[in-house]
Amino acid sequence: TGFFINKQGQVLTAYHVVSGGRLFNVTTLNGKSYVAKVRAFDAQADVALLDIENRGTTFPYLGIIDSVPKVGTSILAIGNSDGDFLQPRTGTLLALSAAAGRADFPQDTLETNAPLAPGDSGGPILNEQGQAIGVISYIRLDSSGQTRRSYAVPVVQNGILLTTLLTGEKRDVPVVGLFLDVIHSGQTEPEGGVISGIARNSPASQAGLKANVYDENDQLVSLGDIITEVNGQRTRNADEVIAAIRKAKVGDVIVLGFVRDQKPQETEITLVAKSSVPDLQE
Repeated sequence: TGFFINKQGQVLTAYHVVSGGRLFNVTTLNGKSYVAKVRAFDAQADVALLDIENRGTTFPYLGIIDSVPKVGTSILAIGNSDGDFLQPRTGTLLALSAAAGRADFPQDTLETNAPLAPGDSGGPILNEQGQAIGVISYIRLDSSGQTRRSYAVPVVQNGILLTTLLTGEKRDVPVVGLFLDVIHSGQTEPEGGVISGIARNSPASQAGLKANVYDENDQLVSLGDIITEVNGQRTRNADEVIAAIRKAKVGDVIVLGFVRDQKPQETEITLVAKSSVPDLQE
């Protein structure tokens, strides 16, 4: 899902929706399709801007709010989940600057109770005046698969995020090049983020970090290195490792503290852009 923000046909969407490619087909409600390409993105914020490759056509578009919305505002979310094309879902804006609950999705988001589902990502959250106040990014489900909370990246007209995207800047997230073990996250002694895999030709592989070892039946033989610190910051689980790394920038040198065979160790690693590590592409 995405939405036009000007008559020239520029489209806002969630970055994770388009991160796997460069050229896309955009289909509008009237059934017309247009080729689009990614013009700019901020992977940390999970927002991307697409340009429609079309001349001479003007597009209907959504205005964007020019100030921070108020908690309690009634909202309308529009998306393509469950096979429904551009269907409305209503709710209430519950909180500003909320934590999404997963470190690999943007924090400081708008929290709503609109009943969204996978497929709605990239769609707009509208206020009562029909202005876009956010881009749908992340949905939290309960154990039965029902939507618990939904989150949107806030956008403000002339705000830093939107202004930067319109200049065409591409901002990737910094990565080490490793995969973290969700099952054992925070369950080790000492607590930390357990490395379950290492991306090929990544800074993590060059640093000699070690991952979980499995036998031919995919049974765990031994745990990988346990990351307990990032730049001196204590990290007790996988989410804290991700959040600490993302405080740095591509090109920064960070110090990872880890435990191997019950012995604490350190290594310096230069962060690279996620797009430069093929194994990390979805």
